[in-house]
Amino acid sequence: MKSRILLWLALVAGAGTAALAVAWAQGQSREEEPARSEYAYLPARYGEVYIPSVAEWQALQLTALCASRVRITKNFSREHLNCYPQRDRMIVTLDLVPEPPFTLYAGGGKFTGPPEKVKPALQEALDISLKTVRAFFPEIRDQDLQVRLYVQSELVGTWTAGTLDLTGER
Repeated sequence: MKSRILLWLALVAGAGTAALAVAWAQGQSREEEPARSEYAYLPARYGEVYIPSVAEWQALQLTALCASRVRITKNFSREHLNCYPQRDRMIVTLDLVPEPPFTLYAGGGKFTGPPEKVKPALQEALDISLKTVRAFFPEIRDQDLQVRLYVQSELVGTWTAGTLDLTGER
């Protein structure tokens, strides 16, 4: 009889401990639920923490700074400059708008003049834009940088490792 009572007490104590453990675990999971998004109009994933690298912050600042049109040479205004840090290199997109003294742009990514007249004007705009890029990334080398050059949002060339290649020359 005595062993029955001890067995019964052990069974009740074990069941009670299991019930407490389940209740405690359920209480813990409620505390660990991810916080609701701080943006009520978006799914919760938009409120997740993301810590960008210094390069990403610099690229974001540079892109924001260069997001509006500004005259940079007598021949071109910069429509915008975007910066994309990649694992193997930095990619910059530069969109230019020709200004009235520059009459060699035909539209559609084509020029009416020979490359020896077009390239110096584009290179001047590139050089000024690269000074802006290097203000944010002073250590970047030419071989780690690629500039995709657009005129009126049409690709006209690529500057890679210090060399400008026009798409019409290929």
